[in-house]
Amino acid sequence: MKNKLFALGFAALFMVSCSDDDNEAVIRKSELTRTWYPASYKVGNTVTPHDHQAGCNRDNISFDEEGSFMQVEYAEGCAVTTSTGEYSVSGNRITINIGEQTTVGTIKELTENKLVVVTKYDFDGDGDEETVRETYASAP
Repeated sequence: MKNKLFALGFAALFMVSCSDDDNEAVIRKSELTRTWYPASYKVGNTVTPHDHQAGCNRDNISFDEEGSFMQVEYAEGCAVTTSTGEYSVSGNRITINIGEQTTVGTIKELTENKLVVVTKYDFDGDGDEETVRETYASAP
């Protein structure tokens, strides 16, 4: 279940988010450039911590200054899955290209230690989209 949530969460992180405050912040690529560790997902009033694989390194996503990113996931036995792509930032919008798939998301909060994205996707696998607040930390 952990891998499903992280994979869904990461993909949804970059889906289009529609709200009135989408353009209120300007994100500089230098602020995003670092490794981020998924911390939690909030749906309604319920916060679910990200379930990192015990005994393994922590799942993470990394953005570099040249516009590349990498997602690293650890599964049972510390088997690692790595995905790479490119990204660009415009205002508070981030565009991710993975192969032929392009997705766009809205960054709601970005500090030296915290990245927060609010998006919609089927978080619980019931076929209905939920509004999900994803929180990432810059330290494991």
